[in-house]
Amino acid sequence: MQRAILFDWDGTLAHTLPIWMSWYKAFSLFLSLELTDHQIAVQLFGHNDLVQKFIITPNQLRQAEDYADSKVDLSTEFAQVTLHPGAQKTIKKLHDQGYSLAITTSSDIDLFIKPVLERQNLTSYFDALVDRHQVKNNKPAPDIFLKALDILNVEPKNSIIVGDGDKDIVAAKTAGIKNVLFYPPEHHIIYSEQYIKTLSADRIITDLSELPVVIEKLFHA
Repeated sequence: MQRAILFDWDGTLAHTLPIWMSWYKAFSLFLSLELTDHQIAVQLFGHNDLVQKFIITPNQLRQAEDYADSKVDLSTEFAQVTLHPGAQKTIKKLHDQGYSLAITTSSDIDLFIKPVLERQNLTSYFDALVDRHQVKNNKPAPDIFLKALDILNVEPKNSIIVGDGDKDIVAAKTAGIKNVLFYPPEHHIIYSEQYIKTLSADRIITDLSELPVVIEKLFHA
C-alpha cells in the first residue's frame, strides 16, 4: 500500500511569506485597500476572484498587479528564496521511508518552484508537481490535491496534506484527507492562535523536523 505526502509550497516548504506579503501590500496600496497582514493573508493569498471580491474592474486588477510587480520583482526574489529550516532533511527522510511526495500549490510550478528545487537538488525527490494551472478550481477546492493523488495513484485515505493556511486545511477536509498545519513563530503575526484553532487541523507543528514522527502517528491513528 503506497502512501503519499502532499506539500504546499509557499509558507510551508519555502520561506516565501515575506515576499508575498510585500507584493500584496503594494497591490493593496495601489487599490487603497486598508488591510491588516492577517486580512491580506486570508483575503488575497492564492485567490483568483479579486475582481468580484473587491468590486474592481479587470483593468484595475492588471494595473494593481503591474504596480506590485514594479515594487517587488518576484522572479528575482524567488530565485533567491530559501527553504524553511528542516525542510530539505525532512523531504529526504520521508522519501527514504518510501512515501510518494508531491508539491500542490497555487504558485506557478515552472516559474517559481522548479528553479528552487533544482538549486536545492530536490527535484528527484518529488513524484508530482501540481499547480493551479493544471486544475479547474484553485484551493480551497480540493482539485489540486486530488490531481496529485491521481498522478501518484494513491487514495485520499492513504495520504496526508501539509500546509500553512486555511485553504490547505479546508481543501484537505473536503477531500477527506488527513492534514498537518505548519505554524512556525513567524506566522503568528499573520494568523492568530485563536484563528488557527478554528481550522481544526488534525495536527499542528511549528518545525518541519517534527513531520516524520507526526505523519507516522497520523497514519496509525
